[in-house]
Amino acid sequence: MSEIDLFRDLLLKETKKLRETCSDWEKEMQSDLPDHALGLIRSAIGKAKLLMNGKLKQFSRLIEDSTSGSDEKMVTVSDLQGFWDLVSLEISDVDNTFSSLLKLKENSWVEYEPKIQPIQRVPLKVKNVKPCVEIADAHRIAAKKRLQEAKRKMKSHSNETGAKVFEVPVFFSVRSPPTARKEPSRNKEFHEASPKAVVVKDYTPCMRVTRSMKKTLFHE
Repeated sequence: MSEIDLFRDLLLKETKKLRETCSDWEKEMQSDLPDHALGLIRSAIGKAKLLMNGKLKQFSRLIEDSTSGSDEKMVTVSDLQGFWDLVSLEISDVDNTFSSLLKLKENSWVEYEPKIQPIQRVPLKVKNVKPCVEIADAHRIAAKKRLQEAKRKMKSHSNETGAKVFEVPVFFSVRSPPTARKEPSRNKEFHEASPKAVVVKDYTPCMRVTRSMKKTLFHE
């Protein structure tokens, strides 16, 4: 059996099934049924007949064109497959419609009302958040404690090293370098240790004349 014959056989089976289903529901309409049930049955049968007289007949003509071998209407197997994929969606829709009618019949033509489950609200757990003012106060107190601890450490350090600490309120403290111990001058020790220089006067005739002239000038 060729692929075209498979499509032809599939078409005949689906067409026969739809006709038999429509015939069964037409017989059901002869019984005493509520008006809304009759309306649903007519709508389902009309949808099935529209499909059989429309897309299924068109698919039958495509099958015949694929076997005729005419160049003007050349239909390939891939064309048949693509068209059947579209038709099969509509066939499934019609089948679902008849299945819904069967469920209504079993429920004495009373439509099912879906049960809506109430949505359970989960309470949200809100954490206790401290106000911004309290957080700022806590930071301020902690900073004050750190400052006091730093001042205490600096005072204890100054007592040990002899350095003077100048405290500036709130913000920071300034520490002067420790006072250096005075050591005896090395120059003084050098002069005391070194012998005094001996002055030797020049008694040459030239220097004598010079000294006598200076004395005369200063006395005048």
